[in-house]
Amino acid sequence: MEYRDNRCIWMQEGVISYKLCSLDYRCEDCELDKALRDHSSLPVHVESDLGFPEVKKLTFEEIIGDTSLFHLYDYALIRLIYNCFSSIRYSLEVQYSPSHLWVYDCKGYTKRIGLDDFIGRCLDPIEHIVFPIMGDYISEKATICWLFFDNWNIRLSSPLAGQVTAINSAALQQNPKSLQSDSYRRGWLLEIMPEQDSSSQPFVEGIGSVKQWYKKGLLDIFHSISVAIEQAGTSACATMSDGGIMITRLRQVMGKENYIRLVKKFLKYC
Repeated sequence: MEYRDNRCIWMQEGVISYKLCSLDYRCEDCELDKALRDHSSLPVHVESDLGFPEVKKLTFEEIIGDTSLFHLYDYALIRLIYNCFSSIRYSLEVQYSPSHLWVYDCKGYTKRIGLDDFIGRCLDPIEHIVFPIMGDYISEKATICWLFFDNWNIRLSSPLAGQVTAINSAALQQNPKSLQSDSYRRGWLLEIMPEQDSSSQPFVEGIGSVKQWYKKGLLDIFHSISVAIEQAGTSACATMSDGGIMITRLRQVMGKENYIRLVKKFLKYC
C-alpha cells in the first residue's frame, strides 16, 4: 500500500500540533485554514508612536565595491542579481538581527520590528501574513509571524523576548506587499515591550558593518545561483535583452528547493 502523508499543511509547518487533512488539500474549503488565515484580523495596531527611522539607500556598486565579479561570473548572471538588488534601503537608526529583521527604539521603551529590505527583495510577493495575538509573550527566536506566498510559507523568528504591544495588521492585511516595498514605514510588523537585555544575539550596526553584511549576502546569492545553474545544465542567458521575459525573481532561476533553502539560510533556521 502506498503511504500518503495526509498531515494538514499547518501541522507540517508546526503551527498546530495535530490535524489530518480530509479534503485532499483543498485549503479553500477548510474552515480551519480560513480561521488561521483570518487570525491576523483579530488584533489591530495601537498607534502609540508612529515615528519612523530615517531611510537611505546603498547601491549595488557601493555594496560590492569592486569589479572582481566580472572575472568570476557570467555577465548575464551579474545582470540578474543587479535587477533584483540595484539598491537596498537601510537605516542607521535601527539594529539588524542576523535573521534580517530590524529593531527600532520607539517612545515608551517599546521596540518596533520589521523585515529588512535585503530579505524583502529575496522573497516572492507576499500574499498573506499571520500575526501573534495582542498581548502575547514571545520568546527570543520563537515564531513572530508567518508569511504566506503562492504555494509555500515561511516563519520569522523574533530577535527579542517580550510582550506584543502593537500589531500593524490593518495596513498589512490591506497591502501585504508593503512589508517588502515600504518595510520601514507602512510595512512594519509589530511592537514589543522587551525584557531587559532580552537579546542574546549580536546586532549588525554601523554603515561599514551593514555594507559588509549585505555584500556577504549578495555573494551567497551569486554562489547559490551558479551552483543551481550548473546542476541544471543551463545558463543565465534569460536575463539578457533577447526579446524574452526579464527574470527579476531569484526563484525563477534557482528552482523552488534551492531558493527556499537559501531563504532559510538567510533567516537563520536551517
